[in-house]
Amino acid sequence: MNPKYLIKIAVLACFGLWSAAYAYEPPKIGDVLHAPESSQADDDRRVVTMLITQFAYPNINYPILESTVETLKKLFGPNHFKVSVYSGETSDIGKPDLVLSSAGTYARMKMNGARDLASVVSSLAPDPNRAEGSVFIALKSRTDLRDIPDLKNKIAAMTGPNAFSGSNIALGELHKRGYNPDRFFSRHVTSDYDMQSILEILRERKADVGVVRTCFLEELQNMGRDVSDFKVIGQRASDRHLKCATSTDLYPNWTIFATPNLSSEDARKVELALLSMPPGQNNLHWGIVSDFASTDQLYKDLRLGHYKYLREWTWERIKREYGTYILIFILSVIALLIHSVRTTYLVDKRTNQLRTALQRQKETLQKAQKAQLKIQTLQKAGAVGQISSIVAHELRQPLATIMNYSHGLQRLLEQNASSDVISDVISKVQGQAEKAERIVSKVRAYAKGSGQKRKILNLGKLVTQSVSLIQESGISKNPILLNCSAKHEILIYGDPVEIELCVVNLIKNALEASPPQSPVRVSINIAAPEQNSLEPYAEFIVRDEGAKLTQEEFAKITEPLQSKKIEGLGLGLAIVQLIISNHKGSLMFKQLPEKGIEAIMRLPLVAKESQNVA
Repeated sequence: MNPKYLIKIAVLACFGLWSAAYAYEPPKIGDVLHAPESSQADDDRRVVTMLITQFAYPNINYPILESTVETLKKLFGPNHFKVSVYSGETSDIGKPDLVLSSAGTYARMKMNGARDLASVVSSLAPDPNRAEGSVFIALKSRTDLRDIPDLKNKIAAMTGPNAFSGSNIALGELHKRGYNPDRFFSRHVTSDYDMQSILEILRERKADVGVVRTCFLEELQNMGRDVSDFKVIGQRASDRHLKCATSTDLYPNWTIFATPNLSSEDARKVELALLSMPPGQNNLHWGIVSDFASTDQLYKDLRLGHYKYLREWTWERIKREYGTYILIFILSVIALLIHSVRTTYLVDKRTNQLRTALQRQKETLQKAQKAQLKIQTLQKAGAVGQISSIVAHELRQPLATIMNYSHGLQRLLEQNASSDVISDVISKVQGQAEKAERIVSKVRAYAKGSGQKRKILNLGKLVTQSVSLIQESGISKNPILLNCSAKHEILIYGDPVEIELCVVNLIKNALEASPPQSPVRVSINIAAPEQNSLEPYAEFIVRDEGAKLTQEEFAKITEPLQSKKIEGLGLGLAIVQLIISNHKGSLMFKQLPEKGIEAIMRLPLVAKESQNVA
């Protein structure tokens, strides 16, 4: 026979088997599939009760229900066996002897003593360990939904909150992908365990995505239903254990389990009877699931069933999960307390020793400060005396000569002397005055040491180096904020040592006047030309946040011998003013409105034609 005809016959045969499977009318919740035929049993044997879940229809497994009921009816006798349909919720199970439900229901009942007896095997799912899964579906028109991450914050339609393939397996897949299944979807819409209603919910746009079991769409299509407007979201690669599209891992198939109400002997008889049943259409028969670990892990991940306690913080859970860590923590706290007590004792002991040593050091320092103050006072007096002696000694002769010439000039005027003689006397007076000026200049040079040659300086670079020097020296903890607003170098002509002395002096004074941690602001810019100048000036400004001075204190700020510091003569600002004046500049002080003083040093800029020098 032609192979093409063989294939065609095989396809038609398979289609006939599928059609027969879907011609089965599914039972509804509350239906009694079998009840004892008489009100009284034939003997004293008890009636064995069995519950069957209302599984989503269509399902290729449905035909095995009828043959199973018939097999167990023969095993226990018509008057000693009862079968009814229930919702699938563990809370509705009550006290039956046998339950035929999903592997998820069995996993939730294991803590109540349930024992699996057999699981469904079929040509569609030949491995009972890997038969049930979930599929995320959406309308093909929803081009925005391409993969599972696109479903976040969407509305999901599910068969029920505890449905195994219609809810829990799908949520478990979200957990495996790192999402929180409780918060992934914005809202859940339930179909009251009617899986076909999910399709209508999606078509009516009441939900964005639906969750159905694996093979559901394929089975509807084999029934002749049009499902071409739906697509699978997050479809896995083809699985050799299942011949349908799936979006999740696969879990065990329908399972019959015994409750503690069924005797061990009856459980053995049921298991033998089920495993002895011949295969039916689509190779439907009962087999053994060797591994329910995946189902157990699913409910642990979802914190449902007997793992629901993971959602609640109880002392029992804390003890079970963190008992070892709590014990380690308590022992650590005890050890820490012991260490703390010991450390406190040692610290107190050492603190007392340091306090005593510090007190001695403080007393020694106070004595040293008193001695230094006395020495500085003597040094001030001595320095002033030395300078006075130098000036007095050197100026005595020219001043005496000037006085003599003045008296002679007065007598010449009284005698009406000639103008030539008077002019000669005046020239001699001027010569002696110039000599006195040279003496003063010599004393000033002596006071500040031998001078250096002046050259072109970059004021910005010099100020930056001075700030770094002060910060590195640790003179003060106050921050120094430097700002240079000029776009080009600010060049001046002067003695680098003298200008640096001025900059350091002004910044030090600002630091000493400011409270602890208060910033001192230093800025460099080019000022507008002064009234008698055609060229702009380089301007160096230091601003502190010291206490507000009285008018009297502010007036004395540049007067010599007004310093209250034991390390100074009170000549600092006076010397700074002298140096700046020698450089043809100016030093001004401005009292700020609220607190602090602003010192402004102005120095002439180098002429443009001289900027290549040095």
